[in-house]
Amino acid sequence: MAALPSAAGIPPTGQLQQAPGPGNSLGRVKLDFDNPFGVYLHDTPSKAAFARPQRTLSHGCMRMEKPREMVALLLAPQGWSAAQVDKAIEAGSTQRVRLAQPTPVFVTYQTAWVDADGRVNFVPDVYGWDAALAAALDRRAALASLEPQLEIECALVAGEG
Repeated sequence: MAALPSAAGIPPTGQLQQAPGPGNSLGRVKLDFDNPFGVYLHDTPSKAAFARPQRTLSHGCMRMEKPREMVALLLAPQGWSAAQVDKAIEAGSTQRVRLAQPTPVFVTYQTAWVDADGRVNFVPDVYGWDAALAAALDRRAALASLEPQLEIECALVAGEG
């Protein structure tokens, strides 16, 4: 069987990876974390996107406004200084650094919240998750109403003595 010719710039493994650098669509930093959805946190060269009221532009991955600061916080326990993080990023090559201590990542999706002034805010449910959440809460409420109500009686027995 003859080997297929390699297209210019495509490694023989067939895997493509955008080169690191300021023009990379993920920006200069990408943080992977274990999750069943294959999402990750990343920088962006499009900093103006953070000023937009609606930023649902990606396919599930999350843009970070301050990625260098996040990386510096995560790597500080491993002896990295902010200057070392900056130097590593500016080197322009991909570096994978595993955290010595796992750090939990909690991602929330909110379409309603109370701000610091006590006002309730609402935004459109762009992913359509509110209906599923409402249905799950309705099922839970229905199940709770079926639970037997236990009445506990306490009997105080006076001993002779």
